[in-house]
Amino acid sequence: MTRTNADSETAGQDSGQDAGAGPRKNWCGFDVKPSQDTTEKTYDHPKEAKIKVKVKSYWWGYEVYFDRESFEFLEASATVAAKAIAETVEPPLGEIIAAYIESRVGLAKAEKIVFGGTGVYFTSFWPVPGLLFPLPWNEGGGESTAPEDNVLWWTLWQEGRGWSKNRPLSKHYSQKAPALAADGKGSFFCVHQPLGTEGLGITTYSCEDGSWHRDERLPATVRTFTPPAAAWHPQFGLVVAYVDENFTIQWTRRPAGPGASGQWTDPQPICDPIAEITAMSTHAPGLAVHGGSLVCAYTSTEDQERQVYVARMFPGDEPSSVWKIEAGNNQQHSDTGVSLTSDGQSLLCATVVDKRLALWSKKSDDDAWEMVTSPDVAVGGTPSVAYVTSASPDPSCVCLYRKPDNDELGMVVSNKGQIPDLTFTAPKNDSPRHHTTTDPAVVYSTYKTADGSCVNQAMCIHHGRFG
Repeated sequence: MTRTNADSETAGQDSGQDAGAGPRKNWCGFDVKPSQDTTEKTYDHPKEAKIKVKVKSYWWGYEVYFDRESFEFLEASATVAAKAIAETVEPPLGEIIAAYIESRVGLAKAEKIVFGGTGVYFTSFWPVPGLLFPLPWNEGGGESTAPEDNVLWWTLWQEGRGWSKNRPLSKHYSQKAPALAADGKGSFFCVHQPLGTEGLGITTYSCEDGSWHRDERLPATVRTFTPPAAAWHPQFGLVVAYVDENFTIQWTRRPAGPGASGQWTDPQPICDPIAEITAMSTHAPGLAVHGGSLVCAYTSTEDQERQVYVARMFPGDEPSSVWKIEAGNNQQHSDTGVSLTSDGQSLLCATVVDKRLALWSKKSDDDAWEMVTSPDVAVGGTPSVAYVTSASPDPSCVCLYRKPDNDELGMVVSNKGQIPDLTFTAPKNDSPRHHTTTDPAVVYSTYKTADGSCVNQAMCIHHGRFG
């Protein structure tokens, strides 16, 4: 989340709901049980000689390779090829590939033209096994790569495994840092500012059709000065907060519904009518769902100390739902924007103080913010933090940030536990060699492996790096 989380009350947390669960049958309708080992298999159809499929499986997902002849057959006879794949590749991957490959042919043709290459390979992460994102494959010459630019990219991290390959979200270009949320039912929402606009767009991944949709624009009245924040609330649906040209924090929402359905509400300022305070900032806010309430944290422009204020709203019968804004304290402040997450009982806020990472926890409305133990790391911009409740022994919380000296993604991870008991350290494999010119967005979730054990996995979407 730059400034976000996936937020599902049904899962208990706003960033850690079951959004990443690969093995469940509600994910694309297939019982996927990812292996933690790297394997490679080549399949030849007994009757269709032109169908030769190579499948590589990794801890983070899988890749399906088609050489030039196989891909040309796929282009010409997608339905026949899909049936042949289902008969050839062992289940459930054969069924998944067959179900989604036809809809990917057009995109694959476009990517082949844009990037060059004689063959094509399709890649999917286990949390979204039907994604099948196409990339060019130069047979015998390694993999082609897209030029580094302002495309949105995504990658996965897992304890003990490190980072997966970096993959572009094709045709999604952003001029500011993205925000990321998930509904816990198979949909991911990436909110960003498309190139050449002052407004916001959203691309949605839905397990129903296994693809990232083209950008949908938010209402024309939404004009942002900073990167956005996003969160999923079980009653409000998808909520987006942003700073307008007058530095007022506005919020809008799209009611809960499947996929990309629903109409956006008119933007409204976040304000406390009783305290007569309007939320104002020059930096990106953070959003989280906490104990049923919607919480927005922000670096106040009304305070010379750059204190972090918290606005909270309990859902009611609209328009009776109002925000309550808590003034900052003398300890918690930020040089940049903030990121926010929750374990259902406590809030965790990521800020930057004197260009160094600072993490704060807060148990209840009446408690003061307390500093959380974390490494002394330099941060360029606003960090992104996400929490998950899980039976896994893996870290309960991850925090991603941009390194100011080389624009690489950096991270710190916590021990397993509730937010007030967390201590953060830098993992040994925290350098993915993925670069970003803006702040990252992250969600953290859990899935089950083939042996039934639980594994926590972070999904990151970030801006490309200009070449």
